[in-house]
Amino acid sequence: ITCDDKGVVTDLVLFQNGLSGTIPPEIAFLPHLDKVYLQGGMGGGIGGTIPASLGTLTHATQISLSSNFLEGTIPPELGNLESMFLFSLWGNRLTGPIPST
Repeated sequence: ITCDDKGVVTDLVLFQNGLSGTIPPEIAFLPHLDKVYLQGGMGGGIGGTIPASLGTLTHATQISLSSNFLEGTIPPELGNLESMFLFSLWGNRLTGPIPST
């Protein structure tokens, strides 16, 4: 977890740490996130669905949710992330279309 000089969380990089559970919609309470890496591996992984609230992280340039147990569709709200240049979802159980920007 990285913070800027004002103590604002900018990067949430937690990969291959045996994570479990789901992605809480409250992740949107960290509006200045630039990088979100919640990759599974090491015998663990996040399940459930991708919360639509990720679409409010307008500062995000990189989101990786790879190697987890995510299911369902990719929320259309993620199409709002115009600054995004890396969005990785491989190794999940997602279905449906990729949202357009």
